[in-house]
Amino acid sequence: MEGGLLGLLSDFHSGKLQAFGKECSFEQLEHVREMQEKLARLHFGLDVCVEELPEEQKKAVADRNLDQLLAHAGVRGFLLRRRLRSVRAEYEEVVREIEGDLSELQWRGLCLPRPVFVPKYLKLKQRLESPDN
Repeated sequence: MEGGLLGLLSDFHSGKLQAFGKECSFEQLEHVREMQEKLARLHFGLDVCVEELPEEQKKAVADRNLDQLLAHAGVRGFLLRRRLRSVRAEYEEVVREIEGDLSELQWRGLCLPRPVFVPKYLKLKQRLESPDN
């Protein structure tokens, strides 16, 4: 396993591998950051506009602005989840290439699962100790 990881590191430094995949460059990441900053400025701008309105219109305009912001957040969340699934698939592909299979890989965590390598004998022990048996 150590040899495989050293080979992977060598490939990364030589440019054969990219940290974020071929379709995700640092320029794209900077573009996403710029879009998030623009959205934040828009959010604060909308808040200022609401404060200048007569009291009877504030609630309706604030609700409409909130609906817009939530819709944007939903789209960003969908795109982020799709990208994370893609990164997980890429990670598993690299592990499969190095190890031959995914038998020692487990994903742990609820919101943002992290890869953990568990030796085969520990997986067998966990299965034997599980209450499902």
